[in-house]
Amino acid sequence: MRSTLISFFGTAVLGLLLIGGVNAQYRTVERELIAHQKAKLDRRADVVFVGDSSLGNSLDAELASRLSGKVVANLALTGAYAVPGCLEMLQQYIARHGAPQQIWIVQAIDVLERQIDARRVAQTLRDASLFESAFKLVDLREATAATQQALLLQGQDPLDGDYIRQAAPLHAADIPADLKLLPVSLSNVKALRSIANLCRTHGIRCALAIGPNARKQEAVARAYIETIPKVLPAAVRLEGRTPFWIDDDQLGDSPNHVHPRYRAQYTEKWACLIAPRAGCRL
Repeated sequence: MRSTLISFFGTAVLGLLLIGGVNAQYRTVERELIAHQKAKLDRRADVVFVGDSSLGNSLDAELASRLSGKVVANLALTGAYAVPGCLEMLQQYIARHGAPQQIWIVQAIDVLERQIDARRVAQTLRDASLFESAFKLVDLREATAATQQALLLQGQDPLDGDYIRQAAPLHAADIPADLKLLPVSLSNVKALRSIANLCRTHGIRCALAIGPNARKQEAVARAYIETIPKVLPAAVRLEGRTPFWIDDDQLGDSPNHVHPRYRAQYTEKWACLIAPRAGCRL
């Protein structure tokens, strides 16, 4: 009995140490991403994209700028910050530079249902000394994903170019065809209304786009997207040509992550939305 208790408590202590190490590693990844994206706030842009990892993994801002003839900024965070994070980044950008020509809010379909603590999101993005990890901002599903990602990123540069380094790609067989989604959360609705006020006040063309998603989930995703206009403020239109559907061989490490090999291909699609031109293919 005594040896069993020692073994149990030893395992528990080891588990806590491992979790602590993983949390510290993820906080490093998260901090680096926020610092990287906030540094871009010093540069003026014609088109500002804000959103989650579905955006971060599918848009190359430099390439989009060349293709569209407009200066494009990609300020993607993660799904832990959802629309309240988009609002805070936009407020900080506009306070420095005034209104861009266009704003694109890009959210994965499963992020719109998340209830987010908007006050703590704002604190995190305004002052690094008040940093709150994503573990404290979202539910266990997100924290579990973050833990897995942290383990995979140990010993590597957490950023791969302009966004978080991806883990091993998913197999299409591992992605469920069905999605059980809740209505758009109140915190996301409130943030969308605040963004709409910015758009009206400054005369900005604003759109909500659904981030790229696995084609395998297209049927259920389309049904959910049809419900979004009911809660979307008039000053923010829903971009009906999104999401861009990710074929099985183009999947990254999540159903809404494009594999890095195909980022340029999806960037061309974003550029076509920004500035339609001859030969554009969505």
